[in-house]
Amino acid sequence: MTITRRAFLQSGAVAATALTAGRHQWLQAQSAEQLLGITLAHFEYDFDVVDDTGIPQVAAIQALGDDFAVVRFLNWQKTNVTWMRPPPGNIDQFWARETRDGWRNPPLHPGIDPPSIDWGLFDGVPLNVCLRFARAVGARPWICIPHGDSAAAFTPLMQTIVDQTLAGVNDGVKPIFEFSNEIWNGGFQQQQACARAQLGRDPVDGSERLSAALAYQIARTNEIADYASNRADTVIGAQTNNPYIAQTLVNGGLSENVTGLAIAPYFGLVRDGRYTRPDVLPNGFNPLIDMRTAVPFDLTAPAAILHEQLLDNLLAYIEAETAWALREHRQLLDTANQSRQNPLRLMAYESGPDLHAAENDANYTPLGDIDTIRELFLAFNRLPHMGFLVKRLRDLFFSAEIGGYLLNGYSSATVYKDRGRKSGKLNYDTFGYLEISAEEPRQYSKTWKYEALVGDFNLKRLGRGIQVSA
Repeated sequence: MTITRRAFLQSGAVAATALTAGRHQWLQAQSAEQLLGITLAHFEYDFDVVDDTGIPQVAAIQALGDDFAVVRFLNWQKTNVTWMRPPPGNIDQFWARETRDGWRNPPLHPGIDPPSIDWGLFDGVPLNVCLRFARAVGARPWICIPHGDSAAAFTPLMQTIVDQTLAGVNDGVKPIFEFSNEIWNGGFQQQQACARAQLGRDPVDGSERLSAALAYQIARTNEIADYASNRADTVIGAQTNNPYIAQTLVNGGLSENVTGLAIAPYFGLVRDGRYTRPDVLPNGFNPLIDMRTAVPFDLTAPAAILHEQLLDNLLAYIEAETAWALREHRQLLDTANQSRQNPLRLMAYESGPDLHAAENDANYTPLGDIDTIRELFLAFNRLPHMGFLVKRLRDLFFSAEIGGYLLNGYSSATVYKDRGRKSGKLNYDTFGYLEISAEEPRQYSKTWKYEALVGDFNLKRLGRGIQVSA
């Protein structure tokens, strides 16, 4: 049976294509070729308490259950804020501290902690706690190894982290290692730090900084992969909408022990037409401007009309740039794998929707009131419409054409109150797959897009064998 998008939205159902068994049976049957994972969001959003055994009791993961085969500890490790500590960086999170008082509420670092970084006031979750958590939920741990201060400082740090991780997983479980996070992203300090470590000086411009940082990323990734060897999977991260990054990495002398190329296929971000392919997105992309006609949405229209317009526009984007980017990476890997003994697999370290309007956001202020736009995005995030889009992304990623291996979501959405609406900060209004529905004790609700990601609630609502057509 196949239902149209409109019938799907009216019925409120999301289905995984050709799903004929329960979610866990499906995951087990597909586990050799297709895995689902989750990247954990910021500590403040996910943590409640740690019990006497040192295993975090996290409301988000109690909601997640055993839906995911991989857990990526990016934010728990504070990977993107290693620069906030003296050399060799914020590495305290990796060492065993058995009590919560040792790491949940550490003291400020006077003169080091910028007051504006309100989520950077702790040293991260210790490695031993992350590993206990992975064992408790039956998932493979994905550990991001910090860039360190230099190659010489990185080596002993990396070896210790790899050794402790391998010792802390159950027999037969392969952890996943990644060098830092998003070295391609100039918005994170690690790009500058990696370029400086590669060059032995500050880069002269952005182009030299990126090239040097990518070279350093390749070298350190190879070092991790060769040290861990076949005891683990080692992946290297690239930028979804810029295949040049992946081309540089894949053709830059990657070790045979590197097993995956990881990207983050998000949809909903504004895309500047100056930086998009003319044959893919000739006019760039704004979720509130029709991609085909370039006509802005009338934000005074009824909500149902705006929701339909958003759905059509985001779907058109997925079918255009997301599909193009995935195909480019697939073709790149197919070419590279012809000369590799161990083929590189396509992974997604994060994925999904990302609708966000910042305070005084020049992308949106010409179109209407920012608070009105935020409320539109928040409402749309809770609809089956978003589930339909996530399902399309998932089906595309795992399709025979793309051949994706591991698709990671991002865990939690922000609280339903004011945070993320008027603060001007990037939060998880439409970024994560769960939404905080209550506090004290914290509780999470599963959004339609979560159910679309794990792909089983056709069994709950419409019976087996339902497929959704565009």
